[in-house]
This record gives sequence, C-alpha cells and structure tokens, in this order.
Amino acid sequence: SAVWAVSSIIGPMLGSLIVLQLSWRWVFFINIPIGITAAVLLSASYRESATPGRAPIDWFGAFALTLTITSLLLVFLQLGEGVAILTPEVAGLSVFFLIWLIVFVLRERRARDPLLSMNFFKVRTFSAGNVLGFLAGFCFFGVIAYVPLFVQNIQGGSAADVGLVITPLAIGWSGASIIVGNRLHRTGVKKIVRYGVLAMLLGFGMAVFLQYDAPVWYVIACMLVIGAGMGMQTPALLLIVQNSLGASDIGVATSTHMLIRTMGGAVGVSLMGAVLTGSMLSKFAALSTRGTLETFPAEVQQYLGDPHQLLSESVRSLMNVEQSILILRTFTAALHEMFVVGIVAMAASWILSSYLQRTTVTKDIRASN
Repeated sequence: SAVWAVSSIIGPMLGSLIVLQLSWRWVFFINIPIGITAAVLLSASYRESATPGRAPIDWFGAFALTLTITSLLLVFLQLGEGVAILTPEVAGLSVFFLIWLIVFVLRERRARDPLLSMNFFKVRTFSAGNVLGFLAGFCFFGVIAYVPLFVQNIQGGSAADVGLVITPLAIGWSGASIIVGNRLHRTGVKKIVRYGVLAMLLGFGMAVFLQYDAPVWYVIACMLVIGAGMGMQTPALLLIVQNSLGASDIGVATSTHMLIRTMGGAVGVSLMGAVLTGSMLSKFAALSTRGTLETFPAEVQQYLGDPHQLLSESVRSLMNVEQSILILRTFTAALHEMFVVGIVAMAASWILSSYLQRTTVTKDIRASN
C-alpha cells in the first residue's frame, strides 16, 4: 500500500511534466522500458509452484465487463466536462451501460467458470469492503485532480509549490500504511478502517475552510490528514475483502477490490469536476442577474464554465484586480462545495463501516497477504 501510494502520486505529476516538456506521446512511450524492466525482474527473481492444468477463461464475461466499465466512465467523463445529464450523449451512454451491466450479470450467473461470481456479493463484508474502497478512491483522487489547480491557478503557485502540497498525500498515505500494517493484529481491521474514515472526514472538513489566500502550511495539513486517512483504509480494506472469501478466491477478491477502488477514483474526478463546474456556473448566473459580470471582457465571459481556461494566466491577464479577486473567490466557494461532497461520501463510509464483520488478523495472515 505504501509503495502504491508513492507511485500513484508521482505518476500523475511525472505525467504532467512529460506532457509539458516533451509530448503527450511520451506518456505512453515511457511505459515500454518500465514494462520491460518489470518483466525481467519478475522472471529473474520470482519463483512459484503452479498447479498444472488450464483453467477456462470467461472471454465473453471479460468483454461484457470491459464494455460496462468503459460506458460508465464515458458517462462520468461527459458529466465532468459540464454536459447536462439529460442530453442524448449522456442518456445514450447510460442506456448502453445498463444494457451491458445486465448482460454481464446474467452471463456471470450462468457461466461455468465465471470471471466474477455474483455469489461473492452476497457476502456482506465483501460487498461493504468494496463499496468503502470505491468511496475512498472517489474522494482521494478528486483531491489529487483539483487541489493542484487551486494551488497553481488560484494561489499563483509554481509547479514546485504543487509538488510541495501534493507530496504530503503520499507521505500521509505511505506512513499510515506502514504504521497500520504493524498494528492490524492488535487494533483490529474494522477499527482501523473507521479511524481512516474519520481522518479523511477531518481532512475534508478542514479543506472546507480553505480560502484563496490560505497559507501553504494549512493546505499541506489538509493533504497530510486526508492522505493518512487513505493510508489507514487501504491495507485494512484489502485484508477485509480478501478474508471475506476462501483462500482459493483470494486473487479474484484482490483484483476486484483494486478495480473498484480505481473506478471510484475515475468517477470521483469526473463527478467532483461536475460539481465544481455546476457550482461555478450557478454562482456566475447569480452575479449576472445583478449585472456584476457585464463589465468583464467578452473573452473572459466565454470561459466562465471552464475552470481550467478561466484561471489560466492568459485569461486572467484580461481582468483587472477586482475582477480577478471575484473570480478567485467564486472558484474557491465552488471548491468548498466539492469538498462537501467528500464529507458526505466519508459520512456514508462511516455508516457503512458499521456493517463490516470483525476480522481477526494474526501476524501469520498479515505476512501471507
């Protein structure tokens, strides 16, 4: 969990740097030497005993699951770009998602060797642990996506300032994961999950009070608390999901949890972006009715629904000091509503965590996982 935390923070930052300094194509090229190195290390260093024989692969189930996930992500991508929910594009993709979801569920119920048995979701701890993972990813990756925008475009920070603020997320996550990993067998997995939810709830509560001129130490404190909360939940939730099924299904349990947590992150970025954009538009509409926006240049008014363009240096240079401060305050107020979404999600996680069954983790089990 600690290693994954560091890489998940460094990856997006490195990707941004590559795109700015080289080309977006290098975001894909860079994975070729990394993939080759990983394959060489794996083949040279890892040894295992495998049971002979070939297990059948549910190819149609995999195909149906791929279309289900892709259509769902496209729905939230449209919403994140400000497309209305009742437009033909979103409605069509939503119908497509529902159709393939039904096809996937029916297929897995009837398949001889299902890709993902629907019976797993009848296990309360398995279902609850995966929903909690989804909500954690939902909140965490929304922060990674929009806090850098706040630091760089609202507070006028540099790329180094963005790194200074985002790094505490990785420190909090990896540090808490290591500490929690050594205390799971003493404290109990369920308690650790609830402590993590409370930490993230506290972090989002602190973030609601962020202002456009907030000191950098306060932003760092918010990120550190949120990262620590994620670091507590990640290993504990994975162990809960793994131990909810039999030993023979531990691979499916692990991969399912990782997939659902990653989907939570993708949905969180899109949905929080939709909340941010929608909130800004509603606030600008209120200002427009009072005639406040009439003095803004036309070049600025066309970007009122696009935070990235509106807060860019080229567009902000067209505004005077008073107009610029008004835009900054409006964006910050919209950002607060996005953080409120995180608070609601973590409050729901707190309620849901009470349905987790107590899982005893001994040192032997912890080591094997």
